[in-house]
Amino acid sequence: MAIILSGKEGKIAERVIIVGNLGRMKTITSMLNELETVNEFAGYYTYTGKYNGKRITVNFHGIGNSSLALITTT
Repeated sequence: MAIILSGKEGKIAERVIIVGNLGRMKTITSMLNELETVNEFAGYYTYTGKYNGKRITVNFHGIGNSSLALITTT
């Protein structure tokens, strides 16, 4: 797992939403219950919460394919 998405085992949900816009991330995380910070590294944020009882992780990758590759490369 990439360092940017790293967290303690079990903190990343099976369902992950990856966004490139902080406004979008705030909108999505505002809809989650039991929100917890998984990781905040170098401006890349990862949170996990529940939506309709299902665990969801939300990750911000920044702008561009290079930053997206940083969080999706294992």
